[in-house]
Amino acid sequence: SDLRDSVRALEAAGVSRVVLINISVPRRWEANNNKLIARIAGEFEFAEMADWKAAVAGDPGLVVEDKIHLSNAGMREYVRLIEEALSRIDRRLQAQDSSESPGNAGASSSEATQGTASAD
Repeated sequence: SDLRDSVRALEAAGVSRVVLINISVPRRWEANNNKLIARIAGEFEFAEMADWKAAVAGDPGLVVEDKIHLSNAGMREYVRLIEEALSRIDRRLQAQDSSESPGNAGASSSEATQGTASAD
């Protein structure tokens, strides 16, 4: 898929963390796109999915009347979801580093390059 190719290109370019954000739109293609996003995020150790669909389902006030565009609260939640996904990647990679090299457990994740991608 184009999304998978994009994530591979980011990996080849040395990007160390990628957040894929699923969608919440009242469109027939929403479910298939979200399945694809989840599947691809699971294929890469350095990728994680931010679940925007679940966030909106839990709080419809995160989007405006068109049910697509973000409200002010939605903008804040969107950023929070990305930050949370980046933290999950960092924890997973740190755990992986710790299990591979016990002397590396205290390595800093501040050197990680942030990369985000979303499918609209």
